[in-house]
Amino acid sequence: ALFFDDLQWADDRCMELLSALMERDHLQELDDNDGTNCLFIGSFRSNETNDNLLSHFDKFEQSTSVDVTKIELGGLAKVESNNMVSEVLRLPARLTSPLNELVQRKTTGNPFHIIHFMQSLVKDSILNYSLSDKRWVWDIEAVKSTSIDKTVLELLARKLSQLPGNIVDGLKVLSCLGPKVDDTIMKYLYTSPESRNEF
Repeated sequence: ALFFDDLQWADDRCMELLSALMERDHLQELDDNDGTNCLFIGSFRSNETNDNLLSHFDKFEQSTSVDVTKIELGGLAKVESNNMVSEVLRLPARLTSPLNELVQRKTTGNPFHIIHFMQSLVKDSILNYSLSDKRWVWDIEAVKSTSIDKTVLELLARKLSQLPGNIVDGLKVLSCLGPKVDDTIMKYLYTSPESRNEF
């Protein structure tokens, strides 16, 4: 079994490689049973894909060399998201229901967004653990006025904007150098020789 996650970020070459791997003769090379025991699992966020990438997915579905099963996962239903919130906060579902109403509305039940929204509530001191009550408590009005990042890119951009300026500057330089950077290059991002030696 091969699992490919976050295919929405794959480029044409990656998708062409996947297409080539899924051809019957390549499957036979991967598996001793004529390629009949190979399982490819790919996941992607449909709201973050482009037309070019969707055309690759269409080709997979129309392929005659492999069987394709498409499973679309939507957001969690209100009851399911309340179970998640209840479990995370270790409180009965009846107590988390008012909070979940807002969480569900703001995240549309997306588990990834639920987790990050809850983390942002904690970070902003809207959701706190009360030592006197011995449980999690929240300010429902503050939750109502809290915005949520609609996409993973917005979430990452917000998290990056919260980093110290020197870290952001370093990341900008590193992003120009590709996915792998040698340690010696990273040392020179520091301005003082003392910092370079500490690295």
